[in-house]
Amino acid sequence: ELKMDLGFVLDASGSIGATDFQKQRIFVGQLLRQVNVGPNKTHVGIVKYSSNAQVLTYLNRDYTVDEKIRVVKTSVYNGRSTQTSAALQAVDRVFSLSNGLRKLEEGASRVIFVITDAASDNQDDTINAAAVLKDQGIHLVSVGVGSSLNLIELHAICTPPMTENYFRF
Repeated sequence: ELKMDLGFVLDASGSIGATDFQKQRIFVGQLLRQVNVGPNKTHVGIVKYSSNAQVLTYLNRDYTVDEKIRVVKTSVYNGRSTQTSAALQAVDRVFSLSNGLRKLEEGASRVIFVITDAASDNQDDTINAAAVLKDQGIHLVSVGVGSSLNLIELHAICTPPMTENYFRF
């Protein structure tokens, strides 16, 4: 049985727009239906951000796929600034032992999908925050959403190789 600590970072900033925010919610819902969420299976944590980061659910809360999907479906589009670095710092708190992250010896993969147009307010802070997560052995996948993408930032966020860990929809 596959064990995973899985995270999602949803961009609800002004540059995304309500339509592309809805696309993110659909994408996350589809992915969640394909994993086996449960206490001894896949743990899921979700962060949404615009001018600040909001933890929607921690890894050790709401161990049903229906509850995780409900949290995503009911999340509201904010439409303000793009504090991606704050979102990645919030994910660092979500991916902590006290909030349900499993120890490496437990064998759970650590994967976070960062869904964004990468129009962050401070690219250097964003890239540094992503590096902190990668240094902890967390695998980052960057997902570009929207028509105007900052590819430099999207590529810098993801774990190498970019050809496997970056895509867009």
